[in-house]
Amino acid sequence: MSGIEIGSGNVYADLGVPNAADMLVKAQLASKIGEIIRLRKLTQARAAELLGIPQPKLSNMLRGRFRGISETKMIDYLVRLGQDVDIVVRERVAAKTHGHVPGALHARVRVVFELDEKIVKRAAQTVAPYRARRASAK
Repeated sequence: MSGIEIGSGNVYADLGVPNAADMLVKAQLASKIGEIIRLRKLTQARAAELLGIPQPKLSNMLRGRFRGISETKMIDYLVRLGQDVDIVVRERVAAKTHGHVPGALHARVRVVFELDEKIVKRAAQTVAPYRARRASAK
């Protein structure tokens, strides 16, 4: 009999995929790239042109097939899409309070996205007609 298990927050680690932390970061970056492309209503062909990659490679990346594409390249794609990218390095709070020496075993990488005001406005404009229809249907 199988039960429900609470995940760790990293599906790749839960599935035992090698380099799970790296894969999660890449998935988050690819998701953000896809979101920007959708919000700007770019075709994959146009987006690939902007990113300087073949369209099939972009398609694969957006479908989660990003092995062979480095985090550095994905960050470059975000910059080419007009995003500012900040990398923040800090000591983990848990490492300070528990007396652990910070190191690779205790390190984690987290990707945090700030919402671009223009993108938020464009998304709101896109969703507004659907919300109005839903409201009038009630």
